[in-house]
Amino acid sequence: MQALTVKIRLFPDHPDVLRTLGKEYIRVVNHLTETAEQLGVFPKTTTKDVETILPSAVCNQAIRDAKNIFHKIKKLGVRPILKKPVYFVNNQNYTLSENTVAFPIVVDGNPTCGKW
Repeated sequence: MQALTVKIRLFPDHPDVLRTLGKEYIRVVNHLTETAEQLGVFPKTTTKDVETILPSAVCNQAIRDAKNIFHKIKKLGVRPILKKPVYFVNNQNYTLSENTVAFPIVVDGNPTCGKW
């Protein structure tokens, strides 16, 4: 079975929550790539090792992205600094209903399920 990627445009009531999570994702990826560049090798990293407010599935995606960026750094010799805020939702952490898409977010340090 072939994977299907769907992009959904969200119109949230509180866009600042998604904006904060997007910036946190970029911060984590940039921090991990900077650390790996200083060490010269990408360290074995789990969600336990990363200080973040992101849910673990999203944090794992950030670790994978940082690892890919580090390999590009080794190949090209230049470290890109990510700036555009993004937030990934994958098949582990979303639910669909008739009118809503729900996925985990963190509000005030507490995990919750945001419905959009």
